[in-house]
Amino acid sequence: MQKFTSQSIRHAIRQTLFAAAAASALFGFGTPAHSAVDAASIDPQRAEHRRQKKVIEFDVSENAKRFIFDETPMTKDKQGKEVPGDGNEFKSEGYIYAPGTLRGDGDGVNPDGSPQYPDKLIGRWYCWGYHVGNGGATETGPWVITHQLYDFGDKVGSKSITTAGLELVDIGVPIKRAISGGTGPYDEARGEVVQHMIGFNGLSGANLRYRVYVKTN
Repeated sequence: MQKFTSQSIRHAIRQTLFAAAAASALFGFGTPAHSAVDAASIDPQRAEHRRQKKVIEFDVSENAKRFIFDETPMTKDKQGKEVPGDGNEFKSEGYIYAPGTLRGDGDGVNPDGSPQYPDKLIGRWYCWGYHVGNGGATETGPWVITHQLYDFGDKVGSKSITTAGLELVDIGVPIKRAISGGTGPYDEARGEVVQHMIGFNGLSGANLRYRVYVKTN
């Protein structure tokens, strides 16, 4: 004989509500004001999960003097210049600025590789991975798959977030990255990041804008 507990009863109620919501959406039952059910209003754990998420925003300007790639494979762009090809491994570094610091094109890093806005500097950006698609000759869509480290602490590694995902060459087109971990207040970090390429700086490094949705401990 099945043993009924308060937990199993609550589970049964939730399942019934979800089934009713699905039927309403499928067959058009109910009034327009109640034709959809917010899952967070039914599932307290999901509502709590949403409340715990923190939003962090910042800009990044890549220091192309710290962009190092493998000797092979290489390909040629439409100007005939040799650039890293599909599968070419690389690493790069850059500066994390307060949100809204960068204009988009042309600014972020001085000609000597130093930060252009030291008073707005809030961390360091590290990136490593592989070129995909047509590598450095890609004109639209994904061109690299990477891990990224955003290091915000006064002491290296004391306050950081790591992410993984594809990156787009397209200006202004958002792409999501998965948060894979962190340190300090982010040692149990989970969530996602929305990255936009907003242009290139004077050293031809990428200028990027980030919005991080992170669940912290």
